[in-house]
Amino acid sequence: MDLHTPELTDRVLAYLGRTATSSKARNQAEQHIEVAAQFVRAYVREQPMALLNEELLAVIVATAARSLSNPQGLAGETAGPFTVTRFKPGDLTLAERITLDRYRVKAW
Repeated sequence: MDLHTPELTDRVLAYLGRTATSSKARNQAEQHIEVAAQFVRAYVREQPMALLNEELLAVIVATAARSLSNPQGLAGETAGPFTVTRFKPGDLTLAERITLDRYRVKAW
């Protein structure tokens, strides 16, 4: 799958539960997809064609969605007695890290 497709943008927006009709929201999602793809590409050390893999695309979608929902990179917010802890852009879940490690070229 090409990284610059409306389908991938739709996947990111659907992950967030959004249906974007505005070009601004779609453009923002596309920018976050590009950053997430660069992050994944660097992590797996640019294996040829690796980003066309559905597992890695899923990591790109989830990472892009998290950064799109928290563009300031806030670690958390507090309002009265309530505190919310957030992922910062670039943070990976354990499942995402395990997935990326399967495709990472080891430098030994």
